[in-house]
Amino acid sequence: QALDRLVYTGDYYPEAYHAGAFSEGKIIGIATIYRKAKDGENRTDSWQLRGMAVADGFKGKNIGKRLLDSCFEHIKSYGDYHLWCNARVSAQKFYEKMGFKITSEIFEIPDIGPHYIMEIDLK
Repeated sequence: QALDRLVYTGDYYPEAYHAGAFSEGKIIGIATIYRKAKDGENRTDSWQLRGMAVADGFKGKNIGKRLLDSCFEHIKSYGDYHLWCNARVSAQKFYEKMGFKITSEIFEIPDIGPHYIMEIDLK
């Protein structure tokens, strides 16, 4: 993605959380969350996973799991328990293994591809 598409409004929210994984001083994985209800919802305990990526060559090594586990702990530290994301269809199985459920029909994000909304209750 273009660099300007990788900076999100929520990146600067006070409770935003950015997790990173490193190998030999280089970043190999990221996860970004911030408090945000899904469109049309009024929840105050809801967070969005806005950015999630693991570099090629490092996938399948539990890096994504460790990043998400760190995000889960951050959310719970605020007394909140709901996380949602726009998950790429190609990542559906990963999110399901982490406990997420599909809660939408498939939809297209321009220039990125097909997605589902997926959610997890951390209680």
